[in-house]
Amino acid sequence: MLDLIKLKILDLSRLLPGSYATLILADMGAEVIKIEEPKRGDYAREFPPFIKGESVHFLNLNRNKKSVVLDLKTPQGQKACHEMAAEADIIIESFRPGVCKRLNISYTDLKKINPKIIYASISGYGQTGPYKDSPGHDINYIALAGLLGITGTQDTPVIPGIPIADIAGAFFTVIAILSAVINRNITGKGRYIDISLADSALHAMSPVLGQYFIDKKTPKRSKGFLTGGFPCYGVYKTKDNKFLALGALESKFWINFCQAIERTDLIEYQFFDKAIKELNKIFKTKTQKEWIDIFKDKEVCITPVKNLKEIENDAHFKQREMFIEIEHPLAGVLKQIGLPIKFSDITHGQDFHPPCLGEHTIIRRFCR
Repeated sequence: MLDLIKLKILDLSRLLPGSYATLILADMGAEVIKIEEPKRGDYAREFPPFIKGESVHFLNLNRNKKSVVLDLKTPQGQKACHEMAAEADIIIESFRPGVCKRLNISYTDLKKINPKIIYASISGYGQTGPYKDSPGHDINYIALAGLLGITGTQDTPVIPGIPIADIAGAFFTVIAILSAVINRNITGKGRYIDISLADSALHAMSPVLGQYFIDKKTPKRSKGFLTGGFPCYGVYKTKDNKFLALGALESKFWINFCQAIERTDLIEYQFFDKAIKELNKIFKTKTQKEWIDIFKDKEVCITPVKNLKEIENDAHFKQREMFIEIEHPLAGVLKQIGLPIKFSDITHGQDFHPPCLGEHTIIRRFCR
């Protein structure tokens, strides 16, 4: 059993960012108690698709956690939250700024009860600034941070396949919490953490903005340093309408690549887009598998662009134990993605099923 982090966390968050952060912490051994509102619970429970009435999105984000139903709009619910906070190490919430203060469960309220509490607030735009009270979701945060402005083409920006701001915000939340725990171990003091999803998306823009701050040039969409602007770093279609991802940034890998395709004349054009058209023609002469066979053991940095079925059957991820199975009392056996952190002395994480709504409330209720 993975019990590296022996912390008690009250998770008042909803949807993705907070739940993803506490999933990581729960997988590493933290006791995570989701505080959910009566009847509705975490809004993620309502999102399709469903398996036997249970939201797949909720199930994927909430294994290894407990669920306690509290009506935080009532004095009784607030009192119960205070009692739980007195015994907790960490609180995570994702309400709009000001909501927790109105509910009497803000950091100011709870640190009077537990001075050592670490309290993390996750919001779209943070607790300060002109946008702090504005509603939003991932698409809004990446738009504001400029990330959406460098995707796709000039006519059509492309929404990334995953919610980047939400996931980045979850990672920063985990980092901040563990940093605060280390500080508390030294000083004995708790800390308040303000996480903005828009800030998190902006931080992910560091490679692009760092260059812009120097040369004041806006990269063309899909033509930046790491977005398809160089022949050595891009995606190419093969004869069978599949794709290969080439990442030969270092000169040694690019030279190996040019030698493997028998086009050493292209070596000098590693960073000149005039070679991209030539490579598009070359890659279309063979199938994806034929190219992979050619590049095998060639030290080239080239991989197939896999679909979801191919990922599920990938021998590497299987050996890395990145796919796990959990038994849920209603949904049955669930296949999920495991923790990508591997420790030398621990083989696997916790294996508790995602909780039914209110399953761990003191007065036990039925899941339905």
